[in-house]
Amino acid sequence: MHLFISYFKKSPAFFLAIIIIVVFEVSLHFIPNLHYYDGTGSFFVYLKRDLVENSKEDFDILLLGDSRSLSLMGVKGDESHPSLYNLSLPAAGPWYYKYLLKKYLKYHKKPKLIVWSADAFVLKKEKTGKFNLNPEIWNEFKHRLLNLFSYSETLEQYEGRELFFISKEYLATSLYSVRYRQVFESMIGARLSTLMSGETAMYIRNKSIASLVQNSNGQINLGDFFFAPEGTSESETKKFLEIYKEGEINSEPLEQFIEFCRENELQVVEMNLPKAEGINSTPYYTKGKQIMMEMTKKYDNVTYMEFDTMHYPVSYFGESIHYSTSGAKVLNKEFLEKVYPRLVEEINAKK
Repeated sequence: MHLFISYFKKSPAFFLAIIIIVVFEVSLHFIPNLHYYDGTGSFFVYLKRDLVENSKEDFDILLLGDSRSLSLMGVKGDESHPSLYNLSLPAAGPWYYKYLLKKYLKYHKKPKLIVWSADAFVLKKEKTGKFNLNPEIWNEFKHRLLNLFSYSETLEQYEGRELFFISKEYLATSLYSVRYRQVFESMIGARLSTLMSGETAMYIRNKSIASLVQNSNGQINLGDFFFAPEGTSESETKKFLEIYKEGEINSEPLEQFIEFCRENELQVVEMNLPKAEGINSTPYYTKGKQIMMEMTKKYDNVTYMEFDTMHYPVSYFGESIHYSTSGAKVLNKEFLEKVYPRLVEEINAKK
């Protein structure tokens, strides 16, 4: 104690700064719903994680995918219609699906059907490498993965140098002042009345998104929020038609996911979604469909399914990837009227 007092007398400013930082850090843990003030991308992950870990509601059909499949409407369900929840997450990479489903099963009753609706693009070989060897991939996915899984859950997903690489990121984000730094950045320059009420622009936006996602059972069409200049979908589609003339696919994440479902006696539907005219016919996506079909032959718990119309005009997309408002309406009309009943049939066939 005397030694501490001695050091404090020599450097009082340093120790006062340390005390202030510690008090500030601890106080952040007592602010309710702090994630509502965070960036919308991070908030959306918190929203889905909270549903998985804390919601008491179970779902008959669980749909997992990426930003494109996020446009598919969920179904509330009743005695004659199985419920469907869209648990898709954008920009989270190809490996998280198994571990998110594992987390869901820890807190919920086993679903009657699992739908893999991730685009074949997530299986592109360049996106399946180790994070420590390609930090660019980690920078693309980390804002989802860090907020989706606890560090203990991460321990079983990685090993060796990759685990060490990711551990450094988790150590930093264990501090709320680091994890929620975007919250404090957004508050700079805000009016005092806004700060006092707590009704910041980000809070209002996130609260609206939470309500939207709750009402749609997990769905949100990102194309309704992204502004793309006129002609973007046409130019982007032409670019992707060239890109997808080649490219290697790593099917291991999909197979790992299917293996996990088989071990847990879960039926899987691989769902292929409509894309801009011509993209589904490119060599890359043709190979992607072939791999999915091979899984149905290899595993007896897997079924392949697609829409009647797999080629949409480019006007149905904001920038060739995400459906525009009109595109999402067409997509969901067929999904709810034709595809969802086929999912129900799949459940009934396995009884």
